[in-house]
This record gives sequence, structure tokens and C-alpha cells, in this order.
Amino acid sequence: MELEWVKKKLPASLAERRAMIEPGHSVLSIRRQCELLDLNRASDYYTPATESALNLELMRRLDEQ
Repeated sequence: MELEWVKKKLPASLAERRAMIEPGHSVLSIRRQCELLDLNRASDYYTPATESALNLELMRRLDEQ
């Protein structure tokens, strides 16, 4: 089963490999899928921080000065 899963052509992009993780997979755990995709397991849970609208406005004003 794992060999068939691994035989999929693995993309070079981290985002594309992260998208291949199937949380509800009946056989492979998330941990095993990350191992097979050569991903750090923490990267599956990471969501990039975004700037608030207020912070962006303040940075824009600072740039103008």
C-alpha cells in the first residue's frame, strides 16, 4: 500500500507536497505520510502569520515619512 502511495510523482514544492497529506487516510498516519513525503511533521500544522490591516497601515505611513 505504501509503495503505491510513494510512487506518485512527488513535486519539488513544499506547498504541493504539504497539500498531498490526507488527514483521514485509512491506512497511513499523518506521521508516516510526512516521512514518505520528506516533510517535517510540524510543517503540516504551520499556518503563516498575516499582518493586521492596522499594522499594514502603520507601516505604510512609516514608509512615507
